[in-house]
Amino acid sequence: MRRKMHLAFITHKSTRKAALKKRRKCLMKKMDEVNTLCGVDGCAIIYSPDEAIPEVWPNEAKAESVVARFNMMPYVNRHKWMENQEVHFKKIISNLEGKLNKQRKSNIEKETTLLLYRHLNGEVSNERKLKVDEYHNLNRVIDQKLEEIGERMRAFSGKSALSSVQDSINPSRVNGDVAECSTSRMGLKDGELLIGIEEKDD
Repeated sequence: MRRKMHLAFITHKSTRKAALKKRRKCLMKKMDEVNTLCGVDGCAIIYSPDEAIPEVWPNEAKAESVVARFNMMPYVNRHKWMENQEVHFKKIISNLEGKLNKQRKSNIEKETTLLLYRHLNGEVSNERKLKVDEYHNLNRVIDQKLEEIGERMRAFSGKSALSSVQDSINPSRVNGDVAECSTSRMGLKDGELLIGIEEKDD
């Protein structure tokens, strides 16, 4: 397994030169792979403080063509996805701070709920004074729990009312028994109706 690399400036000069040579070779190889596999135009220009002439990939003519084409693009398109290392790490830090704040809120919620249950069970002494933030968090959790209970009660009442209406429409459901159809007693088939007609004397 490849170990994670610590990104920091290499202070030792000879080690830094060796790392530059190795990384530059890998970068050129990756650029060639991207150009071949994806069919995109790209170039690489690497300046080194120890070298008077920068190293250019694939060649100077191709690099000048790519740079000229890039400069002809509108300013917004040129800088839309552009970022340096500082911007990149700021995005990572912002994302991690968001996750940290979310986890903190979750921890406060769990701690306050646990404090509520301990008070209900009499595990917390009445002499213990709540802090201001604990008091507000406890009130918020209590209101939230009461709202959840109210929603469940309303849902349960709605189901009970619906069940009562269904039972009133079909009384045979009350005892769970299927009532015997009166038409079967009269020798009628399913779907037939018995209609009484009163005959009047002419």
